[in-house]
Amino acid sequence: MGAVSVVADLEARLGAAVAGCDAMIFAAGSGSKTGPEKTTSIDQEGAIRLIDACAAAGVRRFVMLSSIGANNPEGQREAIRHYMRAKGGADAHLAASGLDYTIVCPGILNDDEPSGGVRLAASIGKWGKIARDDIADMIVACLDAPNTIAKRFEILAGSCNIERAVAGI
Repeated sequence: MGAVSVVADLEARLGAAVAGCDAMIFAAGSGSKTGPEKTTSIDQEGAIRLIDACAAAGVRRFVMLSSIGANNPEGQREAIRHYMRAKGGADAHLAASGLDYTIVCPGILNDDEPSGGVRLAASIGKWGKIARDDIADMIVACLDAPNTIAKRFEILAGSCNIERAVAGI
């Protein structure tokens, strides 16, 4: 596809990492085994640092992997509330950044075989699962879909093929 992966430390300066990029996908996370300080440092502050580096470098297109519930952290169960606050803070920063953003909010990611089918809406209103490969395909499809700019949507496994789902956003 012509994409170049860049390895960088989200807890450090990111200007050199974004130099020359046309678009950015944020799909990093601190992981379920870390404490709240790493969640804040990576999922929120690292994302914000990357958003700001992209804005400074003129990287206009930014697709964020977020989570269902990040827009309402206080409505989530206590065990994931801190994570949702971090994701929600990063999402809000991105939406206010002036970048051409898309925020993709999946339910629970799993390692199931990809189906190529999704269910998406501005708000689905429930939790569910989706294969990591299907989310990856959705994020890549959003990169070149101008109709996804300035949009946030929730996504689960479903029956609509990804191309059709992206066209309908």
